[in-house]
Amino acid sequence: MKKYRSFIILILLIISITLASCSNMHMGTSMGVSMNFGSNGPTIQPHMNIGMSSGGYYY
Repeated sequence: MKKYRSFIILILLIISITLASCSNMHMGTSMGVSMNFGSNGPTIQPHMNIGMSSGGYYY
């Protein structure tokens, strides 16, 4: 039981340090469709991007 408690405290400490260090974090997403023309005809591929930036602007 003591190991379990110390493990939980350690996890909470790591989470709080991570949240404090990422307080200026910006998150951006983009979605779209890529269309490629090949020898077998056109293919459509959907894509989704998730990006994170800790400073400046995210485009």
